[in-house]
Amino acid sequence: MNCLQNPLISIIIPVYNTCDFLEDCLCSVLAQTYHNVEVILIDDGSTDDSSAICDKFADLDRRIKVIHTSNQGVASARLTALEHSTGEYYTFVDSDDCLAPDAIRVMWDAMNSHEVDLVVCQAFRICGNDIKAHYKRPNRGYYGRKDIDSLLETNAIFDITTGIAGYPFEIWGKLYKKEFVETLLLRAQSLWYAEDMAGGLQLLYDISSMYVLDNPLYGYRVREGQATQTYKPDLLGNDTRLFNLFKEIDTKGYLKNQIPQRALMELMRVLGVAAKEFNRSKDFLTLFKTAIEFYPVWSGTDEYPKVVGLKNQIKLFLIKYKLAYIYYAMIKFKN
Repeated sequence: MNCLQNPLISIIIPVYNTCDFLEDCLCSVLAQTYHNVEVILIDDGSTDDSSAICDKFADLDRRIKVIHTSNQGVASARLTALEHSTGEYYTFVDSDDCLAPDAIRVMWDAMNSHEVDLVVCQAFRICGNDIKAHYKRPNRGYYGRKDIDSLLETNAIFDITTGIAGYPFEIWGKLYKKEFVETLLLRAQSLWYAEDMAGGLQLLYDISSMYVLDNPLYGYRVREGQATQTYKPDLLGNDTRLFNLFKEIDTKGYLKNQIPQRALMELMRVLGVAAKEFNRSKDFLTLFKTAIEFYPVWSGTDEYPKVVGLKNQIKLFLIKYKLAYIYYAMIKFKN
């Protein structure tokens, strides 16, 4: 096939202190059955051996470009990588994850044959030496503009039956047309957590069509220290910025009924990671009081929605009646 049939695809990989997994990641990328790629490694001020690994692989394969920067965070790192890229289509990989050998080929074939703006594949989870299935979402097939609007209105950011988003907002596991990538990344600049969600939501408003594959082509590694499992002092501030972005992007009001559910889900997550990390119940009690005061700010209502599952129902009961110490003890005892 000629270059028109196999356009240049840019694979952007931000790298920060993932030397234990980086070689496996890069080997999976370089082993792709689709060969016309450029790999942009943005070394975001790594302090371990990641920088050296990036340079070693660049010496082995001319398709790799390495940019070394001071630490600026993943959102800014991806924007820096974009400045150094030349592809017609884009995909993103986290440096501790990996791709199935035919991931790029299968996504490109779907992009080309269905003439869409976005292709979404499914993921599998890597837990140590185990490979586990991940939720398949949304349903396989072609989505025109009306279908995307329906997804937004129904369960895009929260599905009551699963307790998670009905659309996978992670930036990885997708193939994008170049024209949508910059806006996707710019939406994430103010966030250090859930930056993919803000950009992904904007993307669902911007595109005209997408195709969802059934194939699990992206390997997501579950490990300690990831942002979803970490408490930082600015976590509540970050979440406030996130929910403000939801409301700003949702110009048609599709998310009105989902935002309270998502806000409660996030409140429970914040309290969960804090309870695991805080060694003093006094510190948790202070955070608990502050955090539940943020819920109306995020959701726009004082009313808590219903939740599915006994554990979530217990947590909601403890939040409603401000039983912080029991909440803390429940999480600590579990762990």
